[in-house]
Amino acid sequence: MLAWIGAALIGPSLGLLGKLPMPYAVGTSLAIITLNSFSGFARHVTQTQAPLHWPLTLMFVVIGIAGSLLGSRLGGNVSNLTLRRGFAAFLVVMGAFVLGTNFPKVLKPAAHSTQAATQPLYT
Repeated sequence: MLAWIGAALIGPSLGLLGKLPMPYAVGTSLAIITLNSFSGFARHVTQTQAPLHWPLTLMFVVIGIAGSLLGSRLGGNVSNLTLRRGFAAFLVVMGAFVLGTNFPKVLKPAAHSTQAATQPLYT
């Protein structure tokens, strides 16, 4: 989950700190996320014995491609200010979600660690 948050912060960081226009920041962010994801995938395939869950992997690939195509079509029609505001709202919602799901684990770490250890990774 933290990797998703870090990936979501790359775009705004490039825009604010790197002074890139939002379309360039988004494109650069997606390139960084793609390279990071590919390196993790390559390491998993070459250095672990754990099998991949191919239906789930392919579902994410298809959703990612569809989202990229839809985003490129809609992105040209949305102003830079609207993109920034929408992304800021998205970050607030994601931050609240992560805080809400992890706060109980901080309060009672033992109960959540034993429960997570007994649940299967894939069902």
